[in-house]
Amino acid sequence: MVTKRVHKRQLLLMDDDYVNQVIEYTLAYCVWKYKLDVHALIVEGNHIHRVDTDALGFRPDFIRDFHSFVGRQLNRYYDEGDSFFSSKKTNIADNEEEHDVLQRIVYTMGNPVADGIEREGKNHKGIRMRWPQPERIIKKPKGFWRPIEKGGVTPDELPLRFVRPPGYEGLTDNELDTLLEQRTLDYEKQAREERQETDKEFLSAVGARLE
Repeated sequence: MVTKRVHKRQLLLMDDDYVNQVIEYTLAYCVWKYKLDVHALIVEGNHIHRVDTDALGFRPDFIRDFHSFVGRQLNRYYDEGDSFFSSKKTNIADNEEEHDVLQRIVYTMGNPVADGIEREGKNHKGIRMRWPQPERIIKKPKGFWRPIEKGGVTPDELPLRFVRPPGYEGLTDNELDTLLEQRTLDYEKQAREERQETDKEFLSAVGARLE
């Protein structure tokens, strides 16, 4: 699992059509270029979690380009000139066993609940995706990438697809999907109970009362 935070934990990754398009297209571009298998992705206000498999050893290049291109595009969007992402080292947790990747997908999908944002991860207002969601075609965002007719090399559209995690060959796609969903629900339930014990509210509930 790869985790990257915004500089000073600023909330610059909030749900926004252009921000989401930048992240999705840049992810699709880096997958197209470096051939990583991405299994899950969550984007919260100030950080990104991604679960992938790096069979060809290109993850360092993938990370460099993904964070650089996302940061440069969003700095332009926000009219900022400082570093977009934190200068702290990107957190990488490798998947050594087959159960590791499932555990990290569950953590990723349940993160909005564990972080106290939503009572249920499915209500997350932002990017929250994992295998086996259908492939989507993402259009190139305007304002950064050079058009092909002007010498650019990046396609105007790219497919964004999530790949089945390795292992669990004895399970069908449907069975593995069901297993992931149930473990995510169990993880979210545990997170809700832990917040209840400490009387901590969810940000979505606080926001609803303030509207």
